[in-house]
Amino acid sequence: MKNQFGKESRLLIKSKALNGKTYLEDSYFTAPFKITKPFYEDNFEIMSIMVMSASAGVMEGDIYKINVELGMESKVRLEGQSYQKIHRMKNGHALQYNRFSLEKGSLLDYSPRPTIPFKDSRFYSTTECRMAEGSAFLYSEVLAGVE
Repeated sequence: MKNQFGKESRLLIKSKALNGKTYLEDSYFTAPFKITKPFYEDNFEIMSIMVMSASAGVMEGDIYKINVELGMESKVRLEGQSYQKIHRMKNGHALQYNRFSLEKGSLLDYSPRPTIPFKDSRFYSTTECRMAEGSAFLYSEVLAGVE
């Protein structure tokens, strides 16, 4: 099954830490994904990245693959820009695969904005997180109902 872009939509984020500060080591994305330039809060300890979508929402046939790899001692906050709408689907469904790899002492705070599944939408999401000793993973997901 192909989406409107003719291929899977992919997002890759890799981080590394150097002298107590986390840096973006590598990133790659295809439509509709985009990411902001990394930004830091007051203490510069956690690197924040906002994931954006140049789409009206999740459509029938969409396939999203998100891969986040945190290097040793990296600290990353990954958040969404806006609510994610899952639109009505006539015959098919949409898929999302999340894969997170956290090396020793790393921290990932993954908080996408709330998801709004519309009536007759079908969306399947799978999340895999591989964590090394001493790493931490915070994952929050909110589903908002629509009538």
